[in-house]
Amino acid sequence: MSERIKRNWPEIIKDQETSGKTIAIFCKERGIHYTAFYKNRKQLKSNNFVEVKIKNEVKESGHPITLKYGEYSVILPPGFCKQTLSEVLSVLGS
Repeated sequence: MSERIKRNWPEIIKDQETSGKTIAIFCKERGIHYTAFYKNRKQLKSNNFVEVKIKNEVKESGHPITLKYGEYSVILPPGFCKQTLSEVLSVLGS
């Protein structure tokens, strides 16, 4: 998998927004092509991207978790696989 695919775009976009730097300067310093930045920012905003953070105390509670995304609901049993959740959210977001 190439390095471009592995980038955490929500975090990169947030870092740029809080940096006070222009997109051109920010991207040049990070070695990111500005067109990739704009493309990913547009895609994330158009998909109404919501970042999900998993807290250990929730996962270990023994109770299922229900995530709602538009018309979809995903029920996560205790001890769910984070990789599977990531794949499900990726499909729902596309």
